[in-house]
Amino acid sequence: MFVRNEDGTFDRFEEQHYQHGFTMAEVENAVKKAGLKIRYVYDAFTHNEPAQESERLYYIVEHN
Repeated sequence: MFVRNEDGTFDRFEEQHYQHGFTMAEVENAVKKAGLKIRYVYDAFTHNEPAQESERLYYIVEHN
């Protein structure tokens, strides 16, 4: 990424992002261990129920 400075020059920045996927069972166990409960699970970006081909899920959790 290049950011333009007030004097017209540019500064260059680089970023690296790493992602890690968790299984539904891993998420469910972590939520339970934290004393929370899962209220809803959505296919990311659609609000549809998760499908076998879902690549990302959104979890809505709440206090017990």
